[in-house]
Amino acid sequence: MKFRAKITEIGPLANDFKDANIYIIFNEDVPEELKEFAILHEKVELKEDIAVGDCLKIGSSKVKITAVGTEVNKTLIELGHLTLKLDGENEPELPGTCHAENKDIDFQVGDYIEIG
Repeated sequence: MKFRAKITEIGPLANDFKDANIYIIFNEDVPEELKEFAILHEKVELKEDIAVGDCLKIGSSKVKITAVGTEVNKTLIELGHLTLKLDGENEPELPGTCHAENKDIDFQVGDYIEIG
């Protein structure tokens, strides 16, 4: 397992991006002004870089990672931050974006975000 963190809070506006299949993930140290838009998780270490083909599991939902921007691993290490876009793209839209299969995901506080 490259990354495993428990979801501790879901900001009231976090699901506003769901229609665009975008999820903003941060560890609990995120600045207050970003908390309302984010899925927050406990602070943990990234054990190995995320790569195309890895499995991402959030709660009971599983998707395959299809593209990893050049800054994804750095921001996950430094801020616990991941911008996840479920669109199945094979090329990252932005350096900080991680793309995965286009599927609906379902999660709640207490679920785990796992990458491996």
